[in-house]
Amino acid sequence: LHYKCNQGVAGGNNTGITTLTDETGTANAVLTNLALTGNTSNFVAGVPFSTVQVTDYICLGTPFMYQGETFTQAGVYNIETLNPDGCYENTQLILFDAVDTLVTVQNGITLKAAQNGATYQWIDCSNSQPISGATQQTFTPSQTGNYAAQITANGCTATSGCRQVIINNSSDISDLGVYVAPNPVEQQLVLFGEVGQLAGSRYEVVNRLGQSCVSGTWSMGQPIDVSVLSAGTYYVVCTTPQGERLRLSFVKI
Repeated sequence: LHYKCNQGVAGGNNTGITTLTDETGTANAVLTNLALTGNTSNFVAGVPFSTVQVTDYICLGTPFMYQGETFTQAGVYNIETLNPDGCYENTQLILFDAVDTLVTVQNGITLKAAQNGATYQWIDCSNSQPISGATQQTFTPSQTGNYAAQITANGCTATSGCRQVIINNSSDISDLGVYVAPNPVEQQLVLFGEVGQLAGSRYEVVNRLGQSCVSGTWSMGQPIDVSVLSAGTYYVVCTTPQGERLRLSFVKI
């Protein structure tokens, strides 16, 4: 049985309260021979529970057990527990994600894991295989592709999402005098200038993280629909049938 005795107002008129609630749901107590009003024979101010703070890490996808309860994600949890003296106390359980799986793209080609002080293994997302020698916090791929980091820290291992990196190993045709308009753009982007050599090119719109957002095959006079994009800076990467590549930036509003 567990009665908190907190249903009334300290020193107030509590004559309408006739029972105490059993928190275990076993048996409520009946109040008899109590004035339940004034400063005596009534509810009084209680002693607040002590609070114990416990911090720990939780592994992604692995349940965390504490005091008979199961937790599945990081967060702050308030738990009422019975201490060895038979008194109830509040426990504030703070669970942190054991591994930060954020990976950013720096300078367009270098990947960096946000988690410090860990062990790392970079993975080629095309075949889910580890890349030999790629075991540092940063990784610069030698070819275009999608890559992820397997990170081990605080006793847990987790894998980041895949990030795309575009490596320009082909000829640069940025001197063609091609530009995009309107820029900034809301709906449709048009290529202007000496665009004849771009006919039949494969185009891809990527964000600043190197993630592909829109792609297709470009033909003369064809606008590129960017209406679905969120506001921000993007790049149109056009690769000609001859393997030449053009990269143009624009702002989506």
